[in-house]
Amino acid sequence: NKRRYILIGVILYLILLIVYAPASLIPWLLDKSGIAEISLHNTSGSVWNGTGQLVSMAGKNKAYRITQVDWNISAVSLLLGKLKAAVSFSDDALMGKTMLSVKPGGLLIENMNLGLPASTVAQLYKPAALLSPSGNITINSKMLEISKYSISGKARVQWLDAGSRMSSINPLGSYELNIVSNNKGD
Repeated sequence: NKRRYILIGVILYLILLIVYAPASLIPWLLDKSGIAEISLHNTSGSVWNGTGQLVSMAGKNKAYRITQVDWNISAVSLLLGKLKAAVSFSDDALMGKTMLSVKPGGLLIENMNLGLPASTVAQLYKPAALLSPSGNITINSKMLEISKYSISGKARVQWLDAGSRMSSINPLGSYELNIVSNNKGD
């Protein structure tokens, strides 16, 4: 009978550790997962509902702050055995929101609506800095599935009022790229 109470106490303690897990665990989890390109800094809140600074680790020993990110993991989806989070980005460098779900072997991105200045691309992808792009980029998708070896779904990328320091004409216009892919690589 005494063992039963000890077991119940240990189980309740473990449940409380999970329920009150701090957001500072997420950068550690990202690091352990092998995702070296991005990280979270200055986290606050909990693993389930928190905020932090999304950082690109693309440069050699240099971190570039991308945006403020807020997340809220759905308790209902957890009860159904799924990990699903509403994610929003609220900064001049990246704005918007999406719904992320972790699936076996991949990630499901739903209802993605993002916007960023074209200059942000140059900060994340150094070869683009030569062009010094200007204008605004929007990325929209109802659904994208990403796995280790494939991407399937549809997305629309728009570069509005596109410009570059390499052109005497500014803006050059607006451009749209529609991406359609299935998991067969077509």
